[in-house]
Amino acid sequence: MVIAVNPGHHRNRQRFTVVHELGHFFFHSGMEEHVDKDFRVSWRRVADSPPGVDWQEIAANRFAAELLMPPRFMKSDLDTVGMVDKRTVTLFALRYKVSPEAMKIRLSNLGIVGPF
Repeated sequence: MVIAVNPGHHRNRQRFTVVHELGHFFFHSGMEEHVDKDFRVSWRRVADSPPGVDWQEIAANRFAAELLMPPRFMKSDLDTVGMVDKRTVTLFALRYKVSPEAMKIRLSNLGIVGPF
């Protein structure tokens, strides 16, 4: 198995990409080759695929989010902050070494919504 990442992407984006591709490896065996031509952390696949419809991409993104931003740790960290705002998202993104966009999506998926 070979996982290639774009060297021009931020290191946090590269981490998410590697774990996303590991999700494909663990859960989608039998796929001879998988290429994300335009990977987006927003749970979408390529431009020609309807938003949020490709179940394999959704599963790989969820795997990456669970591994990089474990709910148990996230909930514990959330207990230490009063309000989740843009600053909190930035701090959490730095702490978990993910992009702010990935953190926003994770918080939303955990039921945390705010003015971020």
